Amino acid sequence: MEPMSSDYEDDGPAPTSRFATAGMNSLSRFEATAEADRRASKLYAKNLQQNMNAPGPERLLAMWSNRFYKFREVTLRVDDQIIRFLHTIPGKITGQGPDGRVSYQYVKGGVSHILKKLQFDYKNWSWTKHDSARIESTLRDLLHKDVLSREPCRGEKLWLTSDIVSKMTTKMIADADALGTFSWDFLLVKVLMILIPAAIGARSGDVTRSRLYTGTEYTKFSDVVIRLRDSDSQYGNELWGTITLPYTKTHKRDPTRNHAIEFVELMDPLNNAACVLKLILAHALRHGMVHGAHSWDQMMENLQKTKLITWVNPQRPLLCGSISGVAGKVNLDLPAPTDLMLRTLRGAAEAVGMRKKPIMHDLRRGAAHEQVHLPSTIRPTAMDSARRLLGHSHAANRSGVTELYTGHVAEPTWNLRLENKPAPRARMVVDFDEMPPAKRPRLSPSQVTAYCNQNDLDPNSTQHRKRAAYHLNAEHDGREPATGPSTPLAVASTSTDAENTGQLAPPKTRLSSRSLTKLCEDNQLDPNNKKDRIKASRMRNRQLERDHEIGASLEEAPVRTPLGPKDPNSAGPRIDSPAMDDEDDTLQPPPLHPPTEQEEDNSMINLLFSDPIPEEEVVSMLMGSSGEAAPKPTAAVYQQPRAFAKWLSQVNIVKWETIGAYGLPDSAVSGGSRDPPTRFIHLCPTEGCNETFLTHHGLERHLNRTHSEVIETIQCLDCHKKMRKGSLQKHHKEYHMEMTCPEKGCENRGIFHGTVELAAHKDQIHSGWINRGCPVKECNRFENDFKAIQNLVKHVKVSHPTFDLDELSHWTGIPIKKPASQTLPTWTPTRCPWQECSASLRVYNNRVTLLGHADRVHRAKAADVDNKLQALNGSGA
Repeated sequence: MEPMSSDYEDDGPAPTSRFATAGMNSLSRFEATAEADRRASKLYAKNLQQNMNAPGPERLLAMWSNRFYKFREVTLRVDDQIIRFLHTIPGKITGQGPDGRVSYQYVKGGVSHILKKLQFDYKNWSWTKHDSARIESTLRDLLHKDVLSREPCRGEKLWLTSDIVSKMTTKMIADADALGTFSWDFLLVKVLMILIPAAIGARSGDVTRSRLYTGTEYTKFSDVVIRLRDSDSQYGNELWGTITLPYTKTHKRDPTRNHAIEFVELMDPLNNAACVLKLILAHALRHGMVHGAHSWDQMMENLQKTKLITWVNPQRPLLCGSISGVAGKVNLDLPAPTDLMLRTLRGAAEAVGMRKKPIMHDLRRGAAHEQVHLPSTIRPTAMDSARRLLGHSHAANRSGVTELYTGHVAEPTWNLRLENKPAPRARMVVDFDEMPPAKRPRLSPSQVTAYCNQNDLDPNSTQHRKRAAYHLNAEHDGREPATGPSTPLAVASTSTDAENTGQLAPPKTRLSSRSLTKLCEDNQLDPNNKKDRIKASRMRNRQLERDHEIGASLEEAPVRTPLGPKDPNSAGPRIDSPAMDDEDDTLQPPPLHPPTEQEEDNSMINLLFSDPIPEEEVVSMLMGSSGEAAPKPTAAVYQQPRAFAKWLSQVNIVKWETIGAYGLPDSAVSGGSRDPPTRFIHLCPTEGCNETFLTHHGLERHLNRTHSEVIETIQCLDCHKKMRKGSLQKHHKEYHMEMTCPEKGCENRGIFHGTVELAAHKDQIHSGWINRGCPVKECNRFENDFKAIQNLVKHVKVSHPTFDLDELSHWTGIPIKKPASQTLPTWTPTRCPWQECSASLRVYNNRVTLLGHADRVHRAKAADVDNKLQALNGSGA
């Protein structure tokens, strides 16, 4: 080859890259598992399903693709299938627009889902600009022909700003203190359901778990950091904290995009009910979730040293739900449903007199409106300066990369929004009624008893107390009751048979067409729509039913005297009711008979109340039968900030034994509740006795031992023996009911009196028993036979307690059941086997208490407990 030729080739080895051995470890693993990986990857690719980032888009994708594929299945597979599908689909579904028309945006979004599905299912499928133009023309044509609608489906937009939110939460707490609430625990949770989304500007699904999710996609206590720092406030220090939302929309599995907001303790008494940090801490203290503290004073004392709040159960949801179908019990491990947040907001809006029904997005809209007009808000230019400093591009800034470096906004925007009101816009003003709907004060038991005594009614009869409550409510509302107190009520019999014959509910009269039209207009319903007219008629009937129902614990007799700052002998309208603060305007049944889940879900409006009244104004609207004014409803909510927080964290703190709570006191101050606060729900009905019990059986045992003289007794007509009224039927069946032996071929076909006598006959004749004496030779009954096996067993247990029952079974030839103490293993005091349990430090001295704890807290059966204990013992834990 010529020396100058460009085809010169070097015969030496080719140069190697310095990264030639990168990934060698993984390459060797490929060879080791090649066959298994080939099978697994083939199966995975074959079964791969299209998925989205969230269950909501996945549901829409599946719904629209199913519709389109069904259309292709039942029609000819020709060109323009999507065009023909769009022409057909509006007639197959019912929309939320006028006359049931489907929304233009809804169908347009459906087209995008269909295209995604086609791209995933068909390898060579393509989409051209020609196809896009034809689909756009189809949608516009359907819109011009009024087949589709662009009218808003969610009603008029509202801007719920911080002042409106503060008004709502203040009224919720103030009315609960003045008129009574069924559950302070759940009331506080509902206040937070409105306050937290408004303060953060978050969606419902950002704070709690959305409907289609099933995991832990909700804000937890671990996402709340609260500290104590020095300040210029009157207390010398203040609370400040950060709430992080780890599961915001489109970023639920991306911790780098968590949204965080700063909060500082509000020191203005007018904003007590709007202080997010105080309400969260009060909620946590009520359930023993602050480490090392069960009171506000103890927590603040600890904060002087640690400066940081430590949660006992950091993985619990910040907004918890309730036990399904059980009034008054919050489930600290269950996140609140998003639909309950909407019902809470609408109930609050109606209570403050708002004329239109809001949605949760109106809180977000109001937050954005105030945020953009704050004088000290972080400006976009500041973020742009950070971009230039970091050397980021404009695209990086727009995509949020720069914000990952700068962190979240440092200003407490909620505090700034409460202090700085933006200039109003005419179209953004929220209209209120001059006179918001007033909430009727709950009747006290003493009022009902007094009415019964005045009108010849039995105060110990549940039905008569219901009638009295209905008439008292009618008098309070200024309406004519269905029956006057001087008619059937005054002469009603007090016998048991007559109690169930009364017509309690007022008759449901038919509304005139004019009245029904007015009712539709008052409730923003279409009087020309048949469904709306039916809905209005049902609303009116439900209102009639509400007017006659009673408040909590009217079944209790004798009646307990309510506690409170007033004279305990007065019969004021305030009651302390421990049951659930339902969302309906219905006076609730007693806590021993809680409402159903459906009733609980449909009961929001009763939670809320009238406008707050200035502290210096005398409240005269709440008068008891004694003529004495009730306490001012706003006195508690407008206390000094720390005094308010202390009061809220302990008011009726232990009325109901909360699932998962521990370390709570045995009593607490009473506020807005009918009965004195107690940890357990079963109170002794005897006047002057303050004993409480967790179970109904415990209460019965206490009554039999301590108050036997007050228990209603009745005499058996056959043997003249006295007993409790509820035991008469059982006594008659056991000793006096005539029955014959059911055994075939029995020679004794006579009549046996009661199950006890019949059982003795079966043991003696049909049990296979042959008269035998005592198996102990030294016993004087060794040769003296027993006529029944139960007599022999009783003799052995009393006279020879160490005799083995297995030997006795062999002696008699009949299996003898051992007591539980001989079949269960020896118990060793132990702790709860669930290591994450909040009560894991408690030692259980017997099996029964541990099983009770496991059933209440962990919903576990005895077998589950045994398996847990065996696993711990096997691991040496």
